[in-house]
Amino acid sequence: MTLKKFKDTELWSWIRTVLEILLLGACIMAAFLCLKDIGIAEEENYIEGYILCKEHDLINVRRTPSKKGEEIGLFQCGQKLYLDGKEKNDYMHVCNLTLELTDGWVYKGYIVFDEPVKVDSEYMVISPRRLAVRKYIDGKIIKWLKPKSIVDVVYVTKEWAVTDKGFIKRKFLEGE
Repeated sequence: MTLKKFKDTELWSWIRTVLEILLLGACIMAAFLCLKDIGIAEEENYIEGYILCKEHDLINVRRTPSKKGEEIGLFQCGQKLYLDGKEKNDYMHVCNLTLELTDGWVYKGYIVFDEPVKVDSEYMVISPRRLAVRKYIDGKIIKWLKPKSIVDVVYVTKEWAVTDKGFIKRKFLEGE
């Protein structure tokens, strides 16, 4: 039988229909995966988090959970991110970034779970003792503030305040 005669048979018609259905299914699956990657179609339950950093800083997204890991993206202060609960080497796994970049690792010292609020306001230290200014959340102390010192605060969360110098426990500040 020649190819031309085979194309005129019912078997060829049936095979062609099956192939069209498979191709349509593959297209639907590819569309769903794209929507999932940009956060429109949710398959998993992620934990929402936010980046907390000094006002003009950008925080690296890394391919591996290490300071030496390749930088593959950046977050700005206040930017929302989605976490899947994986942690390694003080880094947290971030998902659903963009179509080009679906996941990466961010240092946990810059992640909070309540949305930062921009305040640009002066606050007073109300601690009876000196108050630590940290490099990042629960990070190394980089400076001390005296009681009743005035600090310019840029962002606040329930627990933290961010100045141009670093991070301060909010419960020891009064202002707004």
